[in-house]
Amino acid sequence: MSIDIKNTKKIDNNLVLTTKIFKENKIPFWLCGGTLLGIFRDKKLIEHDSDIDLAIWDNAITKERLIEIMIANNFKPEKKFFFGDGICTFHKDGGKNVDIHFYEILYNKFLKKDVAIVFQNYLPKNIFMKFIDAVSISNNYNGKFKYLIKVLYIFQPFFKFIKSILVKKKMFYNAIGNSEPLELLKDFKKIDFFGVELRIPNRTEEYLKFIYGDEWKVPDNNFHYYHYMNENAGESEKIIIKKI
Repeated sequence: MSIDIKNTKKIDNNLVLTTKIFKENKIPFWLCGGTLLGIFRDKKLIEHDSDIDLAIWDNAITKERLIEIMIANNFKPEKKFFFGDGICTFHKDGGKNVDIHFYEILYNKFLKKDVAIVFQNYLPKNIFMKFIDAVSISNNYNGKFKYLIKVLYIFQPFFKFIKSILVKKKMFYNAIGNSEPLELLKDFKKIDFFGVELRIPNRTEEYLKFIYGDEWKVPDNNFHYYHYMNENAGESEKIIIKKI
């Protein structure tokens, strides 16, 4: 697919600034997620996508150092429920939020090979933790056994307190991530987007097909990656679980 970005809407200012910061600090990066999809498929950023997605290897820089660099350039780190997850989010007026995805290389025992993965979602470790989680949000809970859970609403503050303790002790959640073929992220190519040099996976079409499925070329405003991960959390070949 030829990437020709003539006659498209203006590039996001925070994408320009972040790529400039990364190059000045010699942080190798590539486009991922909706940003890669939009620029490659639509030749522009996806309008309803609220953030910019950039990827780096987790050994390229520490999260602490990255945050220092971004703050020095007037970006504000978004508060996260977990500091130990695989994404750092930054905000700066005048553009979209910037999500930096920290990719790890881990061995997938089901596929019997190394894979690339970002841990970016969390699920309660067992049925007991799921129960605590449900009651802790019982006033807004709308899942299985919702009528029973809503009856327990009066206990919500207690279960919320218990949950906070278990989370702090790292006993409550497992991190989950969707493994990606390492061979699709070994080689990259440079493209020009409104005069800004960007890097994308060399085998971009194969990569996007793996992430978004066979229909990746068809825009889908209802696609939500986190929902997709949750719905497919039982597919052991793709999902890797890490205790936190």
